[in-house]
Amino acid sequence: MRLQGDEGYYAAEVPIEGCLFRYRELTDQEQKRVQEAATAIMDLRRKQAALARRLQAEEDLSDEEFTSMNALGQEALKQERIMYDLIVSAGIVSWQGDGLDGVECTPENARRLPPQVKARLAHEIGKMTSLSFDEADFCAGQPKQ
Repeated sequence: MRLQGDEGYYAAEVPIEGCLFRYRELTDQEQKRVQEAATAIMDLRRKQAALARRLQAEEDLSDEEFTSMNALGQEALKQERIMYDLIVSAGIVSWQGDGLDGVECTPENARRLPPQVKARLAHEIGKMTSLSFDEADFCAGQPKQ
């Protein structure tokens, strides 16, 4: 274990798919960027849900509104991937294990991790960083209903 601010400091570690990941909490500035990104994603999801509710209520949607509903969903997914990249590239300190030994732990390489690994790491880092429970659940892909 190392102290905050020391080279190689990490706050916790988690095994995922045969690898051990060491990570730290996000800084206030990093956390603010993540919260802004999460808010933007939730806004996209709300707009998409409003159109979906209209469709379920058998209201007619224009072709433009229907296309918009699908585009909002795609944009939200894209922004979620970007948010995961932000969290993981900032929070991962080191890794070891199957397939990653010899691969330098850099923000660029962290962005290349498989999506399911990044989602799990983002959730773990989010919990460590004092995100609210809703935000941590959101990072795990499990928004509250």
